[in-house]
Amino acid sequence: MEIEKIRNYISYFETVNAETACRWEESRKLESGAFSMPFPVYDTHFLNFIDDVSNSDLMDVSYGDTLEEYGLGMNNELTKKIDTADLRLAKAILTCYVRQERFCDGLWGRAIKEGTFLALLKRIDTLLTL
Repeated sequence: MEIEKIRNYISYFETVNAETACRWEESRKLESGAFSMPFPVYDTHFLNFIDDVSNSDLMDVSYGDTLEEYGLGMNNELTKKIDTADLRLAKAILTCYVRQERFCDGLWGRAIKEGTFLALLKRIDTLLTL
């Protein structure tokens, strides 16, 4: 992903309203009589970010192994490592957040609200411009 795209997404995450970037669709009764589970609905700009990152060289296909090499697991401790992460670790953490939404509905929404994506992009921007 080129540095200018990263910078554009930094400004997006600096100004995004977490509640509009991720809203929850409520449970509803289906025609079959079963009920759907609540699920997050993300705004288009955020989904464009996910697509751009997913199709960029910022993804670490071995992110689980990378995190393990750094002595880290896929948990909330990752955010504490962002400010000191080298580029390899920052990419692994970003990849973890991008990929783990399918296992944990709403993870992206929490990462938006807590500033995780913003912190990661700022760190990557800093590391790429050194």
